[in-house]
Amino acid sequence: MSTEPSRYLLETASHRAGDAAFRRRWRELLDASASPERIFQSPEFFDYMAAADDDGAELVTVTERAGGAIVAIVAVRLRRHDLDFSAGRRRVASLPLHCVVLLGSVPLMPADPMLFDLLLQFLLARHPRCQAVSLAALPADSALWRCIGASAMLRRRYLWHLPHGWSDCHRIALPADYAAYLARFNAKRRYNLARQLRLLREHGRDRLELHRIEQPAQVGRLTAALGRLATPQRRGQLLSDATLHEFARRGLLLCYVLESAGQPCALLLGQRYADTLYLHNLFHDAALEHLSPGTVLLHLAIEDLCGRQFRSIEFGYGAPGHQHPSSNLTERRAHLLVLRPTLRNRVACRLHRGFGALLAWASRRARRGH
Repeated sequence: MSTEPSRYLLETASHRAGDAAFRRRWRELLDASASPERIFQSPEFFDYMAAADDDGAELVTVTERAGGAIVAIVAVRLRRHDLDFSAGRRRVASLPLHCVVLLGSVPLMPADPMLFDLLLQFLLARHPRCQAVSLAALPADSALWRCIGASAMLRRRYLWHLPHGWSDCHRIALPADYAAYLARFNAKRRYNLARQLRLLREHGRDRLELHRIEQPAQVGRLTAALGRLATPQRRGQLLSDATLHEFARRGLLLCYVLESAGQPCALLLGQRYADTLYLHNLFHDAALEHLSPGTVLLHLAIEDLCGRQFRSIEFGYGAPGHQHPSSNLTERRAHLLVLRPTLRNRVACRLHRGFGALLAWASRRARRGH
């Protein structure tokens, strides 16, 4: 389609977030989205950000001037991203970058280079303090990434930087029933799962209970389990009790607590949108590690999810503790920064790439030395 700037009108539309017709169009775009993080593009999450007065949270619409059809609804927020120069756990230096974050990474819009350029221009003009637009988890096989790679215009107008390169993200595609999920494993793996469940149940004298946490009234059980299973330092890094209540109130919370003999032995902390569970953390009682309570909890949760017609579990970046090629799918994603083509940003990107290349060279030398 033609994407001359005169054809489209870009404007902020946060004031329309509560309009019923606008939300219907919003959900139509979400239903057609290939974003792995649709939860962050949802009306419910935007309502949460607006209520929390989240810094810079706003909606941007792209509308056809002739006819007024909305072709895109893009949710953004403002954040500072530190471009770290790190060797292992040691941070040598850091360059702060103020960014406009595209929530969900794959915006709810056609993958058209001219249209994406219009969005970038609009956001960077609206936020002159920001040096970059941030896409935190852009899939390598997305139409947007292919569109960027094929557009000489986009590559010429902006600086493109992947601070951490491409990384594997894991997810589990859930079948229609739990029996079909178990059929993915060989007989030995199915036997071990049944054995782990039996031993943990016997440990609790047949008192093994799975509690699904998704309503505000249930959050107390979740926070009590967190207090028992997470260290105070780790608990301070997680969502606050107030935030957990807010997510539950807006239908975005989905957690599980597994109790043995009336005491929490494992906990799954997550969120949900539509038919997807976004799994953030798994905790378990270290004293029961020999009984694999975390593994038992995950599979009991999967059984519950299959029964409720959920279709996937997203783990995000990093490798989950249970690595089962027969059930886990991987997708390459990257944090993409689209920067203004200033001298400062050019130097910062070149230094960061050079530092990464130096570390990779040193790592190869060290391996050869062994």
